[in-house]
Amino acid sequence: MKTSNGTTQDLSGRRKNGKRKDESVRLGKHGQDSPINGTEQIGATSADSSGEDIFRTTIAWDGHGDAGKILEEVLLLKQQFLDYVKSHQGRLEARLDESKQQEQKFLTNAEGLELRLRKALAIQQIENESDNPEEPE
Repeated sequence: MKTSNGTTQDLSGRRKNGKRKDESVRLGKHGQDSPINGTEQIGATSADSSGEDIFRTTIAWDGHGDAGKILEEVLLLKQQFLDYVKSHQGRLEARLDESKQQEQKFLTNAEGLELRLRKALAIQQIENESDNPEEPE
């Protein structure tokens, strides 16, 4: 609508009713036709899906391939893994031995320092007693 001199005029070319009804012929449906809780279900259904698990597939040997090659690959894989594990265990054992040696060095040094401190305290106590002799009454 357009206003002109305080009055409103209809504009030509405009539709008075801009809303259309949904035309069911054009609307598509997804999923099953059975309603769930009063609404239609939307999504993949058994009609749309083969039911196969495409993410978990197993390779079955049909007997026509070279089983010897597969066996070689399995043995190589096994050997590589065992080599890795053994070398890793060797490194861990070496680190454990190193750790035990460091522990022993620490304990030896700590015991030596403790012994020196005890001797120093004993000497200090003797000197303090000789500087302040107790007087008999």
